[in-house]
Amino acid sequence: MPVVPAPDRRRLLGWMPWAIAAALPPLVLALVRAGSSDDARWWFVAGLLYWSMPAVVLFALAAGIVRWRAAATPWRVALRRWLPGAVAAVVLTGALFLAVPPTMRVQFDETSLVNTSLTMHRHRAAMMTVGAVPFEGDFVGVDNTIDKRPPLFSFLASVLHDVTGPRVANAFVLNAMLLTILLFAAFAAVRERLGLAAAFAAQMLLLAVPLTTIVATSAGFDLLAATLFAVTLLAAHDFGQQPTNARFVAFLGAGMLFAQSRYESLFAFVLLFALVAWRARGHWRPSAGAKAALALCPLLVTPLLFLLEIARNPNFYPEAGGAPLVGWTHFAAHVGPWLREWFRPALDNPLPGVVGIAALATWIAVAGKRAVARPDFLLLLPLLAVTGLVMCWFSGGVDDPIALRLYLPFACFTALSPLAVVGLVGRRAAPWLLAAAAGLAAWRTAEVANGRAFPPLAAARVVAAVEGAIGRSGVDARTTLWVTTMAQHLVTTGRAAVCPMAFAARVNEIGHLVAQHEVHTICVIETPFDEALAGGYGHPRDVLGSRPRQVLVRADGDVAVTVLRLR
Repeated sequence: MPVVPAPDRRRLLGWMPWAIAAALPPLVLALVRAGSSDDARWWFVAGLLYWSMPAVVLFALAAGIVRWRAAATPWRVALRRWLPGAVAAVVLTGALFLAVPPTMRVQFDETSLVNTSLTMHRHRAAMMTVGAVPFEGDFVGVDNTIDKRPPLFSFLASVLHDVTGPRVANAFVLNAMLLTILLFAAFAAVRERLGLAAAFAAQMLLLAVPLTTIVATSAGFDLLAATLFAVTLLAAHDFGQQPTNARFVAFLGAGMLFAQSRYESLFAFVLLFALVAWRARGHWRPSAGAKAALALCPLLVTPLLFLLEIARNPNFYPEAGGAPLVGWTHFAAHVGPWLREWFRPALDNPLPGVVGIAALATWIAVAGKRAVARPDFLLLLPLLAVTGLVMCWFSGGVDDPIALRLYLPFACFTALSPLAVVGLVGRRAAPWLLAAAAGLAAWRTAEVANGRAFPPLAAARVVAAVEGAIGRSGVDARTTLWVTTMAQHLVTTGRAAVCPMAFAARVNEIGHLVAQHEVHTICVIETPFDEALAGGYGHPRDVLGSRPRQVLVRADGDVAVTVLRLR
């Protein structure tokens, strides 16, 4: 048996109290959860997922303050260095949102995230209201579930609801803020190393990839994940350059936010943490404060681990058709089309395209000159791992427009890669790169605005048709109960709605509401998605049966939607 040297034993013993402090709170939470009844366990996890979010945000803010104070940068110096980038980020974001009005582009993800944010605002619990009935001129939720998606985006949107009032548009406001942060972070990361013109070029290069615009002007959480990934990578690089306690705490703060942003983010952070710890070995000894911050991390991610267990339920993925959710067979099927589309030069390609070709040429030039240090390359491993993991996902193929957003982090890296040219040939190349990037950004943004880079998906067209049909139905929204497979969307946008399966299960309760004159009208909506969604939500024809009905609206155009009132 090997003998551990005395200094190493003392070091291990010194870590022991912190290891116990890190393990004990998650263990207590796990025991409470395991010992609760099914209903109590559900509410425990929903509440924990909500209240863990302000804790994570406060932890990250405190870590940022620690880093800022350690840097001791005078405000005048900071303003002179970063104000141009901040102004440019705000102006570019405003111009982009004027050119490409925000909309829900991937309906089901976005509806779930916004729905959860509204429920967080009302009930301080991370859950979705998927069914609601009219009551006293408003509506009350009757069917709730915990969403599979990590709750950070929904929490941040709920804070906007708390401040400005509940509205779907707050999700778009949040993404506008995130795009501003991403553009500013790109400027700040490049400014000192490559100069002012290159820093402005970094912002333009990000916008020269249509996928950035598509995701930013939606209500999804993918821009949050990409932005926090970038900030966490920058914090890891900052610590690697000069390992200090303040930089380590800042890395943990960014990483805890990032871990809560998407499904694969926790995996990416753990891998990045392992690389950072390996690089810092022998060069830095953590203080008690750094150890305390590290000991808090397991507690902060414990609710996320509970959620990941819930997300394993195959009922969340009916489109998988029973196939494995993750596998090498998916990777083999997806990698070829990905390579083809990533470098396809058409300007209406939502992926990098021509920017990708420039990036590829830059990678070859950098590799030829061996201009990348090994530590910098190691920090890219989590980015490559996440991209590979997306290709292993059953729906990660680029032939599915819904999946394109999953590749945003690597698209951002691809977009910024041509900046290495400035490092290779000198800053005289930066103005030329800025001009080219600005022209490409304007041109390719127009391709998004005119719908060629990302035509409306079937789900978005069906939702638009349903909204139009409801508007033409002429019924009183306050006392109408809608029965449809699109019930979650209607609840999210402020209507009382249930799916056909829930209607059948609650038919007696609904009859009681009718008798009390809380429900005056029951309308059934038929859509082209009913057959595909019947397994999880029931079919409208089961509600109609032999009941007398009146057709209020029949739309037989591109998307057939029918609204029928039960008599």
